[in-house]
Amino acid sequence: MGALWAARVRGVNVDARRVSAVRCWATLGPPSWTPTMDASVAGEADAVKNLIAVGAALDLQSTNGFTALMLAAQYGKTAVAVALIGAGAALDVQGDHGWTALLFAAHHGHAAIVNALIDAGAALDLQNDQGCAAIMAAARFGRAAVATALIEAGAALYLQDRGGRTAIAHAAERGHIDIATALVGAGVHALALCG
Repeated sequence: MGALWAARVRGVNVDARRVSAVRCWATLGPPSWTPTMDASVAGEADAVKNLIAVGAALDLQSTNGFTALMLAAQYGKTAVAVALIGAGAALDVQGDHGWTALLFAAHHGHAAIVNALIDAGAALDLQNDQGCAAIMAAARFGRAAVATALIEAGAALYLQDRGGRTAIAHAAERGHIDIATALVGAGVHALALCG
C-alpha cells in the first residue's frame, strides 16, 4: 500500500482513467477503465483493497457502463468481488444494455459471487434490455448451482424475456433438465414453458 498511499498523499488521482490511444486488450482494459477496474479484471484483490483504502471511488462506470464489481463478477474474481461488496460497492448498477453484476455472475456461472451478491442484498430480478434476469441466464446456460441459489433466495421464476420465454423455457430449450426439475420443484408450472 505504500506506493498507493504515497500517491494519494501527493494528490494523485487514483480514479484517473487511462487516455492512451494505444493499449493491449490482453493486459489492460479499455482506456476508460480506472485502476480499480484494471485490478478487478486481473483478480488483484490486494490491489483493490489498497485502492479502496486510499479512497478510490467504487462505482465509477466505464464508457460502456462497467463498474469494478461488474468486471469482477464477469471474470469470476471472487476475492475482488467480496472486497468490493464489503467496501460498499453499489450492487445493482445497470451498465449498457442493462447488465448488472448479478447478471454477469449468473451468466458465467460464478456461484460464489452470486451467493455473495445475494447475501449482500442484490436485487434478484433486474432484467437487461433483452428482458433477461439472472435466473434466466442461469437456466439458459446450465448454471445449476447458480439457479439453485437464486431459487432459494426467492428470485421471481415467472419473469419473461422480450421473446416471452421464462427461466423454465430456457432450461428446457437447452436440455438443462436438472434446472427445469429444480424450477418445477420450486412450484413453477409446466405451462410456463409456453411463456
